[in-house]
Amino acid sequence: MVELTSESNNKVFLTGAHGRTGKILLVKLKQYNHPVRAMVRTEEEKKELEENYQLKDIVVGDLKKLSETDFENFLDGCQVVIDAAGVYQSTNSKEINLVTYESDVRLVDAAVNKGIKRYITISALGVDHPEMQESCNICKENKTFANDQLEADRHLRKQQTLNYTIFRAGDLNDDSGTGKVYIKPKIQMNQERKTIHQLSRLDLADAIIHSLDANNLFRKTVEIINGEGQSALPITQAIEQFEQI
Repeated sequence: MVELTSESNNKVFLTGAHGRTGKILLVKLKQYNHPVRAMVRTEEEKKELEENYQLKDIVVGDLKKLSETDFENFLDGCQVVIDAAGVYQSTNSKEINLVTYESDVRLVDAAVNKGIKRYITISALGVDHPEMQESCNICKENKTFANDQLEADRHLRKQQTLNYTIFRAGDLNDDSGTGKVYIKPKIQMNQERKTIHQLSRLDLADAIIHSLDANNLFRKTVEIINGEGQSALPITQAIEQFEQI
């Protein structure tokens, strides 16, 4: 049975809180009464979240420099991790590796050490099958990111104590969102290769929030894009029916 709840006393540790997806998640976590500890890179970002989002529980850290112990300290009192940090826009291969792979590994290992049970992360469509990259620009344009993200996903999937969900998203955009998505183990590539698979950040954030307690997504890697027509489903319905797809 799928459990979907809108409120929780579990504190969420959110990375990438100052990013475009992270800020949407902050609003939605507050909307559904999820307590949150936000992680940002600078004191300036912290001040902005304090002033504009009335957020009090904020930690500052550079993903490229944080140790596993640093993450363990940040996770004190948290029961859930949402990793929304991203660096695929960068062309610096060392920076991509530090943020996309090495820091992900340290955060995952810290979560295991701290007894975290629920872990949600944002990956990208096409990291594990290059042919999909013809319909999705994220990995097509940045092979270093694709390779590092795939290895980070693999490390997370090895952890036996984490109820993880990996959202492999299409190209993210800032559209208002359709509220209708495909959430599947594998999305079929557009054979004509004319359509770029996209996903609104708003719809991704909604999917993440509604998947927090969706036990049919525990220990699952899912692909998610916006869709139209009868086969695309409202987000909560797509989550509920995932096992049947």
